[in-house]
Amino acid sequence: GVRYRLLAWVIMPNHVHALIGTMLGFPLEGVMHSWKSFTAKKMNRILGRSGQVWAQDYFDRYIRDEKHLATVLDYIEQNPVKAGLVDSAHEWRWSSATRHADETKLEGVRKRRADETEHRGVGKEHADETSALPGLWTGAQGLAEDVRYYGKWMRDEAEKRIGHLYPKIEVTAEMAKERPDLKHYVGRELTVIAWLWARTVKSANPAFSDVDVPLASTFMLSTKKGKEAYVEPVIKGRGYRFMVKAGKPEDTDAAKAGTSAGKRQAFRCLMSEVPLPYDHIRSEGKAGRVGERLMAVVAEGDRGRVYLSPTPEHEAVAGKATPQWKPELALPNNP
Repeated sequence: GVRYRLLAWVIMPNHVHALIGTMLGFPLEGVMHSWKSFTAKKMNRILGRSGQVWAQDYFDRYIRDEKHLATVLDYIEQNPVKAGLVDSAHEWRWSSATRHADETKLEGVRKRRADETEHRGVGKEHADETSALPGLWTGAQGLAEDVRYYGKWMRDEAEKRIGHLYPKIEVTAEMAKERPDLKHYVGRELTVIAWLWARTVKSANPAFSDVDVPLASTFMLSTKKGKEAYVEPVIKGRGYRFMVKAGKPEDTDAAKAGTSAGKRQAFRCLMSEVPLPYDHIRSEGKAGRVGERLMAVVAEGDRGRVYLSPTPEHEAVAGKATPQWKPELALPNNP
């Protein structure tokens, strides 16, 4: 359609489920408003009544990936079966499941068309393109293709606009010495997808009042089993640097806590363990002494994110970035 692509639906006795892919320029709330308005008028006319038909609000969720897409589609079409209304989803006539009853036959048609195209001398690559025409998509294939297409478009557009602020980072043999997980990346330039920062304030300890200490709620970067990563502060003299490490930290609780010190004390000084209460942090903010420190660089790996130690180059690039937008609304007053 023009406004959206309807992928799956089911009309139940007291509610409706629908899986759609909206087109650019047609937000979901507009589509829902038109659905409710049109159907409410029709139903009231047929039933000879007036008044509200639909609940004022509706529930929606974004589809994360193809696996999630398949799960949601199956959930929608199996609704009548789970409700005990029919034995098979295809028996419920008010559902997209009836559309899929001949899916096996359609798959055979697609295969024959691809074979015929190849037989006429067109290459296999072109045969695959022919079999992927919108008219031959089944189930959630159309939406999956949309997700891939617009995802790539958004990424390319973002790279054009702000790519200069995210230079690639080369993985060197020196970096891999302490990080065995980086060995197969040595010599490659990885695309930076995010920087992780920590706000800083001057230490409340007079002995370190010239040091900008980090306000980090956690030093854990990834807690996924088998892919743990964390930041380890390395203190040297009157300064410190952040080093990213892979694996489980020796003291997991300390890494999870970062420099936080509980609700009452807020944070602690990384250099001296002296508490940094909220009053101190607010006074530093009013004095214009709140800064930032790069804790980690997030790059795109072969199978997920790769966390790397910060580099002076990336911190310098970020310092040169000039925001083109700022909030226009009044900020909350929290003296």
